Amino acid sequence: MKRKHNLAYRVSAVSIAVNLVLSFLKLLAGILASSGAMISDAVHSASDVFSTVIVIVGVAMSRKKSDADHQYGHERMECMASLLLAAVLALLLVLAIAVFALWHNEIASLASMRLIRERDDAHLDGAVYSMDVKGGFYLDEFVDQGGASSDRELIDFITGRITKGLIQMNISESEIACSSFTAETPDGDRLFARNYDFSKTNTCIVRTQANEGRHASISTVDLQFLGLDVEKNVEGLANRITCLAVPYIPLDGINDAGVACGIYMTYQGGDS
Repeated sequence: MKRKHNLAYRVSAVSIAVNLVLSFLKLLAGILASSGAMISDAVHSASDVFSTVIVIVGVAMSRKKSDADHQYGHERMECMASLLLAAVLALLLVLAIAVFALWHNEIASLASMRLIRERDDAHLDGAVYSMDVKGGFYLDEFVDQGGASSDRELIDFITGRITKGLIQMNISESEIACSSFTAETPDGDRLFARNYDFSKTNTCIVRTQANEGRHASISTVDLQFLGLDVEKNVEGLANRITCLAVPYIPLDGINDAGVACGIYMTYQGGDS
C-alpha cells in the first residue's frame, strides 16, 4: 500500500510540474500572439494542476492510520477526493456552458479577428485587421431605444450589452480628414474604398451578417476611436474584447444592396 501511495505522489508531482510549465508557456505564447485560444488552453492546463492537487490531498488523507472514528482506516478518502473532483469539473462545465450561452456570438467574432496587413511605422502606416461580426450585435435593441444622443449613452449601451458591464470601453472623437468613393464594375458589382488622411491609424475591416430585415455590410473602422494606441498593434485579450464595439463606430461602409454612406468633416473656414 505504501508503494502505491508513493507512486501516486510521484506521478502527481510530475503532473503538477509539467502542467505548470505548460500553463506558463501557453500563457506567454497567447499574450505575445494575442491568441485567445492559446490563453484558454493555458487556463485548461492550470485546471489540471488544481485537479492533481485534489488527488494528492486525497491520497495523503487515505494514508492516515485507523482511529476510534475510522476503525477501518481512511482509504475511502480517495473516493471522496474523486467525488470532489467530479463536482468541481461539473461546476466548470456549467460555467463554460453559461459563458458560451451569454457570449457565443462575441466569442465567434473575436475568433474571426485577423491581422491582414502589418504596420509600417517608417511609412506611418498602422496595422489593418478584419473581423466578421457574428449575430445581430444588439442593433435591433439599439434602434428600438432610439439610438444614442451622446457618446456616453453609446458607451453605456455597448458596455452593458456586449461586455455585460465587465469591461469599460472608451470611445473618443477624432479630427476626420478623409475621402472615399464607390464605383460599379462592368459586371454590376459595387466597389467601395476609403482613404485615411490621418498621420497614422490602425484600421479594422468589419463584416456583418445579413438576417431578417437587415443587409450584410462591410465597413471601415478607425480603432483609435476605441482608445487603442495607434503606435501598437491590437494586443492582449482586453484590447481585443474592446474591438467588439467596432460595428458601432464605422466611418463609412456599404451593404450588399450597394448602398454606401460615410462620415466626413468639411472645412468651414475660420482660424487655421
